[in-house]
Amino acid sequence: MKNPYLEAKIMTASPGGVLLLLYEGLLRYLHQGVSALEKGDVNAARHPTGRALAIVQELHSALNPEASPDLCSQLERLYLFAEENILAALSRKEPQPLRDVSRAFEPLYEAWKEAVAQAEKQPARRTG
Repeated sequence: MKNPYLEAKIMTASPGGVLLLLYEGLLRYLHQGVSALEKGDVNAARHPTGRALAIVQELHSALNPEASPDLCSQLERLYLFAEENILAALSRKEPQPLRDVSRAFEPLYEAWKEAVAQAEKQPARRTG
């Protein structure tokens, strides 16, 4: 990793914090891809959309259906939707599929942000 500040932030983040960092990166890369495609610069769109796709694939691979089958089923559908639309944006050279993915993830990001903030306010549980 080239950014020591970001590396430290990731290494010290809670699991919820890491999830938020992934969602923030995903939304940032989607925005960059939209901006490049709006300008008609497909080459400039390849890097951020590739990064967005990698984040979605990582989130997808991290699902644990044994822990929460219903939630994982819903998230899997969302991640498949995102993967398909990110690829469609590049193949069709259109920003709209990236906007659709961003629109789908923004409320989820906001919900996770609130949940993580609430969890971090809770006093640590004692064990033993």
